[in-house]
Formats: sequence, structure tokens, C-alpha cells
Amino acid sequence: MVLLAGVAWRLMPHGAKYQTPIGAVETVAITDGSRVILNTDSEIRVSLSDSQRHIRLDRGEAFFQVAKDPKRPFVVHSGPVAVTAVGTQFSVRRRGQETFVVVTEGVVRIENAAIASRSQPQIAKAGQVARVSDAGVLIQDEAAPREEEQLSWRTGVLVFRDTRLEEAVAEFNRYNQRQIVIADPGLKDLHVAGSFNATSVEAFVHLLEQGFPLRAEQRGNTLILLAQ
Repeated sequence: MVLLAGVAWRLMPHGAKYQTPIGAVETVAITDGSRVILNTDSEIRVSLSDSQRHIRLDRGEAFFQVAKDPKRPFVVHSGPVAVTAVGTQFSVRRRGQETFVVVTEGVVRIENAAIASRSQPQIAKAGQVARVSDAGVLIQDEAAPREEEQLSWRTGVLVFRDTRLEEAVAEFNRYNQRQIVIADPGLKDLHVAGSFNATSVEAFVHLLEQGFPLRAEQRGNTLILLAQ
């Protein structure tokens, strides 16, 4: 049934499309009263009917504030993954073949049509984070500060807490046309912490040069990080 539902969604006529360019965060008001905050380089399609509300996340990440309507389930599709809520707040992010769900209010049901034959729908509650892949659904409890860090992008801020430099650079690259490249593998395991404006890539690199034994070279639209 889950597989058929996924096929039906792909075949149904799709409604309005909303998207953001790199570096932008925008809020979309849906006619049912729900609100969606779109992260950088993200795209959704919205299809509403009298019995259902479907959102397709084609790429990127979005935070959903769902208007309560028990008669019309609110379903977010991320590839084969379906995240269903009646009235709640949560984010969904597509990253490669994985989908990440952060629940800040209420409860959502997570289903993966790709593994429906060997996996039951899973429930994620407020304060939990789910990682969905072909291997299954992993749900973990998350402390409130950590949860807020994962959603700090809504205010244009990236928060790192003892984060590997390779991961921090990957996050910055999501928000900027100017890309950072780590040329020396030994720099990838450096750890960074702090709050940074997501689009201030030059300022971030300048702070790295001040705090670590590395230097940056500009090559075209790329900042190359080299060990001192």
C-alpha cells in the first residue's frame, strides 16, 4: 500500500512550486494555513485536495509548521520517504540517498517505500531526530540545544559544536557560490565551534586562519585551505 501511494503521488498532478537560490532562506504561506521555511537551494511542490495535503521535497531542506486539520493528513515526500503529520512542526532534509527529520512539536509517522517489505512505519516525537536510508530508520533523542543548532539556519546562522572542519566546510558550501576546498587532508579533522553568518564565507575563512595553522588561497571563485 505504501508503494502504491508513492506511485500515485508521482502520477498525480502537482500544484505550486516554490524554490530558493543558494544562500536564501524564505517563508512560504500555504492556503491551508500551514507555513514552510525553505532553506538554501531548496525546492518543494505543493498539492492540496479536500482529503489530503501533499508536499514533495525535490531537493534541499524545509521546516514545516502544519495547520491542524485531522481530516486532511499532511504528507511530505522525500524520494521514497513519506513523513506524515496532522498538526505539528518538523524539518525534512534530503542529502544524497538519505532523509533527515527533526521534530520540534507533535508526532510524525515515517515510512520508506523503498524498504516497505522489511520495515514498519516508525513514529518520531518532539525532541527526536530521524535518519532514513535504505538500511532503515534510526530515531534518536536530541537535547533541546542540539536540536536548535540543527535548525539555526532558519535565522541565517550556522552553529557548530566541536564539529569536524570537513563537515563545517560542507555546510558553508551549501549557502555560498564561493566554495571552500580543503587541499590538505590533515586539516579535515580539525574541530571548530561557534556561531557564524551562513553567507559570510570570507569571514569564516579569516577566523580559521587566525585560529588554526592554515592559510587560504583564492583561486577564481574558490578558497583553498592549505596547511601552514
